[in-house]
Amino acid sequence: MKNRFYLLFASLTAFLFVIIYFLSHMPTLFNTTFLFISTAIVAMVSLFSFFLGSKHIYNPSAHKFVNGVMLATMIKFLLLVLSIGSLIYFFKNEFHKADIFFILFCYMAYTILEAVWLAAMSRKGQ
Repeated sequence: MKNRFYLLFASLTAFLFVIIYFLSHMPTLFNTTFLFISTAIVAMVSLFSFFLGSKHIYNPSAHKFVNGVMLATMIKFLLLVLSIGSLIYFFKNEFHKADIFFILFCYMAYTILEAVWLAAMSRKGQ
């Protein structure tokens, strides 16, 4: 089951990188360097969050599973705020509002993928 998640995760990441490539040809709407770096950070942090959440899937207590997923979500959110905030500080005047909205879209896509997959894995584990 995890192997299919990794395949879907890699496909989503490749799809987002292809979108960034096509967005880079738009005149001055997006900073492609910022988008590539921040999408890679979102992908790595989401994968880390999936590992933290998947540790508690086969625990007989549903309470521990929910606590594990909540912990993973909070850690992911804090790491992303710190990393994207530092990128914004680093790129100061070189990024646009559209870049932030695209990163929010990436965050939502990875979070939905992770939540749906963990829920399916927990149902099969019980």
